Amino acid sequence: MSIARRDCLATSAVALGAGALGRAWQQQAPVVTPVFTEIRRGAGFVTGRSGTIGYLINSGGVVVVDS
Repeated sequence: MSIARRDCLATSAVALGAGALGRAWQQQAPVVTPVFTEIRRGAGFVTGRSGTIGYLINSGGVVVVDS
C-alpha cells in the first residue's frame, strides 16, 4: 500500500495542527519566586519550587545544604 504525496502532506499538517492546539490548551505552571528567610547572623533558608534549602554565609565562606 502506498500513500500519495498529497495525502501524506495533508495528514502531516493535521497532526501538526492538532499538536499545536493541544499545547495551547495546557495550563501553564505558575511561576514560583524563591523566598529567602534569614534566621540569624547569616544563617537562613530558601523556600522555592525545589523545596527548602538551608544556608550559612560568613567571612569564612558559604555553606549550602539541600537534603
